Amino acid sequence: MREDLKQKLIAEGFRPFEQMSYQEYEPYQNVIECSELTYIMLFSYDEEYPFYIRKVKNALVILEEDYIKDVFTTIIPLEEEKLPEVLTEVVDTIRRMGLTTRIGSLSKRYADLLEHHPYVAGVSYDRDYSDYVYDISQYLDLKGKENSHKRRDLNRIRAEFPNIRVENFVPIKENIELLIGIIQKWCDGYECEKCVYGCERDMIRRVISSDLVEHLYASIMYIDDVPEMMAIAETIKDTCYLYYKKSANRIQGSFYYFEYEFLKSLSGVRYVNFEEDMGLPGLREYKMRRRPVKMIHKYTLEIVEE
Repeated sequence: MREDLKQKLIAEGFRPFEQMSYQEYEPYQNVIECSELTYIMLFSYDEEYPFYIRKVKNALVILEEDYIKDVFTTIIPLEEEKLPEVLTEVVDTIRRMGLTTRIGSLSKRYADLLEHHPYVAGVSYDRDYSDYVYDISQYLDLKGKENSHKRRDLNRIRAEFPNIRVENFVPIKENIELLIGIIQKWCDGYECEKCVYGCERDMIRRVISSDLVEHLYASIMYIDDVPEMMAIAETIKDTCYLYYKKSANRIQGSFYYFEYEFLKSLSGVRYVNFEEDMGLPGLREYKMRRRPVKMIHKYTLEIVEE
């Protein structure tokens, strides 16, 4: 973030996101739906895209530098009925700093509540960045013609790799280098310029090297005792957020096997959030074929210029 923008935000009472603890953020995390607003994901990206925060009328306001306007703003209200007042105060503050903004990463109910606000010029969402959410019991269901592709993947992988296994709830701190080793092999087969939001390997290392691992759990898939795939996840309320899933060799059919063994180990969890497809055709086709029970669209409000 450029220095002049940082100083303007600090002068208006914004503070770096890193000064907010997981426990302080938790009330806001419990009312969000999209994965990019969990504490873990904000922490992951904070080094690459520094966030600044401030509380306004019991809502949390999160700002970052934007590529279209000066700042991109997210509002997480604890009292929805106050959201229009919060928007007014936030936009007035940003205008007072001589800046422009978009308001984004809003759920549909928040967007509907603000659609007719006098400061709002338009509402939109980008399908590429919508989260896929699945009912775990349906995801594990293997019966019927509609699930034939799942059975095919499981049977083929089990037949081809008789010594395949998944270890769930692996202690993260004791296995950091093992996890990073899988990620590095994934990186070796990937073009770095496609990681347009920063180096995922470095982001994952930052998270799993921190005390935040107490909120996370990991799974590792082995083939002939060689680590092949890893996942890092967190449960918030009734949803598992699958933050990172990386495969060393991208073996066709192994992803569903891994997901099946991973998800069936969870108890008391109804949904799994598999995040976005980023507009990648192959990833979209895979996620749609698994039949999400809902898509979480993230709405953006365009703000009327002064």
